[in-house]
Amino acid sequence: MFDIALERHATVPISTVTARGVLDNTSADHLAEMLRIASAARRIVLDLAGVQLVDATGLSKLLGGIRNARQAGREVELIATASFSKVLQESGVTFRREAG
Repeated sequence: MFDIALERHATVPISTVTARGVLDNTSADHLAEMLRIASAARRIVLDLAGVQLVDATGLSKLLGGIRNARQAGREVELIATASFSKVLQESGVTFRREAG
């Protein structure tokens, strides 16, 4: 199961995308779409602290979504667990902070 929530802040140009569950081929498509929608804001906070498992396809699509947002001039800040942060770092992605 995978849950995604998008929160847009009316007074500041920030969108927050929160993901929980298993990030695989299907759920990564949904996450990429949320990132595309969130890109209307200049800054995106991508909270992956609730992601429990990521397969190779999910990681690839996640990295592509982050790359597309950054290439569009958006600042993407990541929140992830320590283990997921390590995977992201090894993939060349920087993150904002590790979740408790």
